[in-house]
Amino acid sequence: MSLTYYTNNGTRHDQKHFDNGDNTSYRPSEIAREIIMNALYEAVKKEHGVYNNIYLEHVENDWGTSRAVAVRKKMIQFIGRIFKKYHTSKFDMSGHPIVHDVFHEAEKHGELKFF
Repeated sequence: MSLTYYTNNGTRHDQKHFDNGDNTSYRPSEIAREIIMNALYEAVKKEHGVYNNIYLEHVENDWGTSRAVAVRKKMIQFIGRIFKKYHTSKFDMSGHPIVHDVFHEAEKHGELKFF
């Protein structure tokens, strides 16, 4: 879904991905961080109680739910370390869905030890 905006003369434009809001691009390192965080988020996301990651599904099917939960917790810890390193004042990622959907949920259950 792209955002649409109108210029002062009424011309309609679709906002590009990774746009700073003024028709300038993020820096390449910022784009890379965003893409990596999105991929990591997809790796641990659950939708309707089902893993969004085929490998976690394999673990659950082959080794059981408790093993899949343990693997996912470990993945979240690793992702948290990566997030902590690259979340800076110059590149604020506090609005990323992984913060609310994954980190805050894990924090409620005492599973995060890095924040």
